[in-house]
Amino acid sequence: MELKETVLKAFEQNRKAVLYTIGAGVALLGLGLGYKYIRKPKKLTQVGVVSQLILHPLKSGKGLQVATAECLRMGLKYGELRDRHWLVTTEDGQMVTGRQEPRLVLLTMTAEGGDLCLNAPDMEELRVPLGQPHNNIMNCRVFSADIQGRDCGDEVSRWLTRYLAAGKTFRMVHYEPEMKPRMSVKIESPFPADEEVAYPDTAAVMLLSEASVKDLSSRLDKDVTVSRFRPNIVVTDCEAFCEDSWDELQIGSVRIKRVMACGRCIFTTVDPETGIINRKEPLDTLKSYRQCDPSQKNIYKTAPLFGQYYIVKQTGILHVGEPVYKIREILTGVFSADIQGRDCGDEVSLWLTRYLAAGKTFRMVHYEPEMKPRKRVKVESPFPAKLVAYPGGAAVMLLSEASVKDLSSRLDKDVTVSRFRPNIVVTDCEAFCEDSWDELQIGSVRIKRTMACGRCIFTTVDPETGIMTRKEPLDTLKSYRQCDPSQKSIYKTAPLFGQYYIVKQTGILHVGEPVYKISY
Repeated sequence: MELKETVLKAFEQNRKAVLYTIGAGVALLGLGLGYKYIRKPKKLTQVGVVSQLILHPLKSGKGLQVATAECLRMGLKYGELRDRHWLVTTEDGQMVTGRQEPRLVLLTMTAEGGDLCLNAPDMEELRVPLGQPHNNIMNCRVFSADIQGRDCGDEVSRWLTRYLAAGKTFRMVHYEPEMKPRMSVKIESPFPADEEVAYPDTAAVMLLSEASVKDLSSRLDKDVTVSRFRPNIVVTDCEAFCEDSWDELQIGSVRIKRVMACGRCIFTTVDPETGIINRKEPLDTLKSYRQCDPSQKNIYKTAPLFGQYYIVKQTGILHVGEPVYKIREILTGVFSADIQGRDCGDEVSLWLTRYLAAGKTFRMVHYEPEMKPRKRVKVESPFPAKLVAYPGGAAVMLLSEASVKDLSSRLDKDVTVSRFRPNIVVTDCEAFCEDSWDELQIGSVRIKRTMACGRCIFTTVDPETGIMTRKEPLDTLKSYRQCDPSQKSIYKTAPLFGQYYIVKQTGILHVGEPVYKISY
């Protein structure tokens, strides 16, 4: 179910459900379980339109323009062909690209009827089976990284060697799904640790705008085309270099996230129409006005920036003509600390605003795993330098039923556990025993106490009615649950009720499990 539908359904049930749903959501995020969802936001900022989708099945080979393509974690796929999943090598497995053999850019690879079809100027078409499971697996080197590939056979080798006519033997290999990929982070440090590629230079997807190419052409004696820069997604209806600021995009059901710019090399000086390398333009012109910020010299060095590398956050189908939306992220403040959140959309905002009826507009945001979290130590100094999303202070708050019963015995009206919004509720113990439980084992989970939970006016909100009294049970708690004077710098006048824990060992929790205090 989409996030918006989940939220709205929970809200529509009753006011009590609203409070429990929001509290449970924060608790889950604090525990790091997260909420996995697939959604198409209703309101985004359109920044362009997809004008071309281009696969390069053979690394350095001619681009194949398609009207639709699957966008997978490791790049675009069209039928049996996947982007940069074939590679030309020397006999000992060293990669060969257009930098060394410029005429590779004229070599076309297609698939038809279970055959792999190779075409090049002045060469007869060669057809070989797409799958050749009995051929040898070769160990290859792509930019100093080891990777394997299935040899495409002697017939392909002879054809390539004859076409390139470089006085040496060439082979072709195919990357298969069960082979070990290259890790993008080992190629360029800005990439996440789990991003994988086959034979691309660095990333699964490269995006470029037509306007950026037009801007470059205006500075040259001869126009250049998009094909020279070998992108996968080409965008129109935008200004030049707008893509530099598109941190996250939605195209149909596909969501991609920008990691870094594409630093350009001598390969840009190969003419895709002739296969001739001039070793000067347009690279020299790019270097004159597309250098990185000095603070990024350790990443890009002297390479000019043109186009942007993206990772795929949500797979799906891409179509030429689809609008490209920039996804808006909201920077919000949680207890004076900045943190991001994915906006849940205008429909949720309208619903919330109407429900709360406070004369102002409200929005809802969702914390996602790749966003920068808050540091607990900046929320409360006793915490180690651990991380949280939107909780008040900690990943886990624990409270005993006996402590709530003790409090109720001092009030005119009983209160329930739900008023205090814990994550773990413990029974079969004395009131306030949790104050001394420094480290606990519950099944495979191990948690460590950091500090007490200092209570505020939120405890005076009745979870059954949503009405705030601003007095009880807070006043009664203040009368007998104050901190030790030595801790006034931490808790000030807040009464203590419940305990904050950090998670030392993750696992699955079950109602009914025994809670063990760990003693050292």
